[in-house]
Amino acid sequence: MSSKVLWGEGLLLRPQHFQRQDHYHEQCLHKSIKAVHPYAWGVDSLQVDREALANSVLRLTTLAVRFQDGELVDAPEIDALPEAVDLSLLPPSTQTITYYIALPGMKPFTGNFTPPGQPSNTARFVQANHDAPDLYTQAAPVQLAYLKKAVRLVSEAEPRDSYIHFPLLRLRRASTGGFEMDESFVPPTLSVGAAPVLFQQLRRLLDALQAKTAALYGHQREPSRNVVEFRSGDMSSFWLLH
Repeated sequence: MSSKVLWGEGLLLRPQHFQRQDHYHEQCLHKSIKAVHPYAWGVDSLQVDREALANSVLRLTTLAVRFQDGELVDAPEIDALPEAVDLSLLPPSTQTITYYIALPGMKPFTGNFTPPGQPSNTARFVQANHDAPDLYTQAAPVQLAYLKKAVRLVSEAEPRDSYIHFPLLRLRRASTGGFEMDESFVPPTLSVGAAPVLFQQLRRLLDALQAKTAALYGHQREPSRNVVEFRSGDMSSFWLLH
């Protein structure tokens, strides 16, 4: 973890001062969240273009994730979506394949970003220039350089040692020759709502509990208002409901 920068009078400001200060606060926030919830990483939102997938192209339309090191990705709202994957290049013998969402690790020295228009094979960020308006006065907009996360989709057959990654989705070959989502696969998620399979299982569990509650309540007599009468044989009946 980075140490806190010492700010003092007469300090000659350099970019490293702001970089280290930014990194220090990011690490403090990440470690605080990790202390409260050590598994606070995974998928928050994911949508796949199903029509493109049927034509052997893996393309994401929405992606919001939190990586193990605390880095947040929100695409296409803030960051760029990962490049589409041409699944037709896979061997015909491939019936199922898992794809990981990957982000290059932060290097301790340099090479963590690439300028616009250049390939970002190993860089964690890509520079993007945008005009920024003045939020409080009538000053003219100025162009600022932003860092966008360079996330990518990496298959299980590709090396992932230089990336921070986790499994995002699993595909299976359809009878038509294209691919489809394996709905039984559940990636690491930040909430139950982010995993339709888990949400459906939870919904069925709640429905079963409600049905058992109604059955238990229906077996009891109510001799007076707000009073439920229990009989000696009720305990064995309760166990039969489970």
